[in-house]
Amino acid sequence: MQAWRSGFSDVVLGEIELDAADPILGFVSMARRTLLEEFAPRKRHSGWGLGRLSDASAVRKPAKIPCELHSPFESCAMIAGGVVGCFDDDALLKLRFAAGTVDLAMHTHQHSRRVLMVVEGSGFFHVSAEALVTFSGRRVHSVAVQPGDIVAFDRDLMHTFSAPTEALTLLSFHAPFIPIDDERQYTLPEYRWFPPLMMPPIEALA
Repeated sequence: MQAWRSGFSDVVLGEIELDAADPILGFVSMARRTLLEEFAPRKRHSGWGLGRLSDASAVRKPAKIPCELHSPFESCAMIAGGVVGCFDDDALLKLRFAAGTVDLAMHTHQHSRRVLMVVEGSGFFHVSAEALVTFSGRRVHSVAVQPGDIVAFDRDLMHTFSAPTEALTLLSFHAPFIPIDDERQYTLPEYRWFPPLMMPPIEALA
């Protein structure tokens, strides 16, 4: 995925460097900076952006971060998640989508913002500019994601991820952190939209 090829995102994050000495703190620092610089000045919700590590091999260390994962995550049995660490009111989580995961419906996070980085596998990020209360599923964009790709978004964005053919592992920065079992963690629209099982090859959408 090349951020500058996407004409429908609100923010082009471009190429991003990650501190190789401490990839965890480096990712947290990058995520906070991205949310502050790219979204806070807009003073509105539902913005999102795409980026990519300047050196995709920098994901090797983050991919090996030990973390106890639990499923279901967001009511999806094929997704497992766990907290890597807390940073003041924020937190870094590790998420693993099993191969064949297409049952996480489009949803929003009304109380926190996200910055996610793909560290292993491949899959798709699905996003819509439609609002939660009027979501119809008619305007959903799908973006292929691979190791080194970064997705950042503000509160209220309609989105989901899928991993139709192989497992997908993400680092997910939550600002602020809402406990995984808290009902405020995510919100589903009245109309349920699920990613299709059959998608074009990753390279076709990259």
